[in-house]
Amino acid sequence: MSRDLSTTNLAEINASHLHLVTLVKLDFDTPIYTHSGIGTITYDSNDYLGVGDFGGISDSRESESLSASSITITLSGIDSTLISEAQTAGRFRDRVSIYEGYRQDDGTLVDDPWLVWSGWFDYAAIQLGKESSVAITCHHDLSVLAERDGSRFTDEDQEERYAGDRFFRYVTDQRSLKLLWGGTKVSTIDTDPNVPFGGGDVVQ
Repeated sequence: MSRDLSTTNLAEINASHLHLVTLVKLDFDTPIYTHSGIGTITYDSNDYLGVGDFGGISDSRESESLSASSITITLSGIDSTLISEAQTAGRFRDRVSIYEGYRQDDGTLVDDPWLVWSGWFDYAAIQLGKESSVAITCHHDLSVLAERDGSRFTDEDQEERYAGDRFFRYVTDQRSLKLLWGGTKVSTIDTDPNVPFGGGDVVQ
């Protein structure tokens, strides 16, 4: 992912000290905005509430290959009365965005945070106990590369998707097709076995 750092944020990184903060946006029916510090941070007209040590994000692996990664976002110390709300808060494919920013001494952001991870909500695992917690599993946007689109690669399916496109019209005919290409011909029919290269037949 591109590290689109503003000049102000870049200068903050190079300063003698900095206050790093991670912001999480869960785009549920009722959106949730949290950050890794304490207090409230206002960004993009939304108030992000600090969860401090009660919140956690698993490591996100990076690689040189084009592959997807999953993360787990955890919130602990939840009151048991809020568990039922947590069970219905998110839906499959709801958007999840994670930002990184830097705070000034008064708690405000030095500049707009930058997007470090984006993906979608899969499911939430709830653990009940003295300190109840919710762990949300999220998948990166690149995970769509590993998904199947449901295509059957048939003439009917292609026509339904793109009217008039007959690219797959011969697929059914090729189901039992035996195509012999080049070299010595091997066939179940009675023909000369010494056919020169490129002289294979199409046998059906």
